[in-house]
Amino acid sequence: MAHQFFFLCPFCYCEDSIHGSKCQQCGKSLSFNENGVRYGNKFKNYPDFLKWMKKNLNVKLDPQHLRSRLPWISHSKIRNPIRISNIAVMRKGTYNAPFTCYQNLFRRTLEVPAFLDKGYLALSDKFFYFISLTEIRKFPISQLSCVTTNSQYLELKMRKEPFYQIHFLKESPLKYELIFQKLLNLFYKEIGKKVLEYQPAIKLEPPKCHDINLQKTKQSFSAPSTWQLFLELFLFLNMKFFLSFFLKLYIRGREYIPKTYPFIAIANHQSILDPFIILTYLKKDIGFLTKSTSFSHWIERFFLKYGRGIPTTRYQTDPDAIRNIVSFINNGISVGIFPEGERCWDGEIQAFKYSVIRLLLQLRVPIVPIIIENTFKLMPRWSKLPKRKEVRLTVCAPFCLVPNLFSCHNTKVWLEQFFRGILEK
Repeated sequence: MAHQFFFLCPFCYCEDSIHGSKCQQCGKSLSFNENGVRYGNKFKNYPDFLKWMKKNLNVKLDPQHLRSRLPWISHSKIRNPIRISNIAVMRKGTYNAPFTCYQNLFRRTLEVPAFLDKGYLALSDKFFYFISLTEIRKFPISQLSCVTTNSQYLELKMRKEPFYQIHFLKESPLKYELIFQKLLNLFYKEIGKKVLEYQPAIKLEPPKCHDINLQKTKQSFSAPSTWQLFLELFLFLNMKFFLSFFLKLYIRGREYIPKTYPFIAIANHQSILDPFIILTYLKKDIGFLTKSTSFSHWIERFFLKYGRGIPTTRYQTDPDAIRNIVSFINNGISVGIFPEGERCWDGEIQAFKYSVIRLLLQLRVPIVPIIIENTFKLMPRWSKLPKRKEVRLTVCAPFCLVPNLFSCHNTKVWLEQFFRGILEK
């Protein structure tokens, strides 16, 4: 498997050729550290290297590699493909898994992925295809409603269909996320439109902050049993023991954490460890919004249940998730949200999602910003194990957003600048 982040060689521009710290195509070496990559006499930090890869990545595969891959899909009779992937596995969200939340606050059925086929992804200007020995699946670019990466998978959502995940066995999923973004930009540019967001849903213009239907009635809340309390304590102590090997933690503003009322914690997202650090060192009874595919396995569902996970479908409007958030708040349990919607790839804060801003405006609940610093260096998105690093958490004073005072777009920009202002100090 090629490196998930370093998918383009800065020497020969070959794709997915960097294994370890060497390009297998041109033979030249690179050196990586926590701040960036050095190659030859040049150095780029991670944000600049990602920008460079975005700029120099072509949607069309170079003719030599395209010709070498055409025999793989010769039986498909697809005319003039512009790119053909290496071998890949496709999954589809066709399996339903039941989930009962912490203390029976809600129950819902989650759509989780199941194996569909093995083959190759092929792209053209207006369509993309997944081609196996037995079937050719055709998808119009115009019907794409979400493009993102989910762990090692490229995740795609077509309108009125379950989601699809593609695992490239020899290529980077980030590379294909950027390719699809460029393909969508070209497609919508032809009709005079611009893409603002690619996930959780493709947006072509800022949404209006109309009211969301929020149910204010309390749902059944069962008190935890003795064994449940023991299990929670066991999980908490084990997580604290694990994190203590890797963290040297500094916390500012702990006094701003409300003790007498529930709130919405919003935080930037640099690492998979972010929610665990907040739950372990700030406040352990926060229910974090968690993508529904994280509940795929029964073991994950078990731990997420007692970690107060709130499943949310990231690629479409999820009224169940909104109702579940309200249930938590009405029962005195705080909720954690990452407004970026996903972990960053380069350590930089990403644009906040309009759907999160709309929700924050309508909930009318105190918001507590938590600024996370250095967890990207602790465990970047492509890393399998954490390294020992200093991590800083800055808790800011609670505030409320006033609906209908400013536009959804202006509120989004203000919140992003608020976070960046503290991160850049």
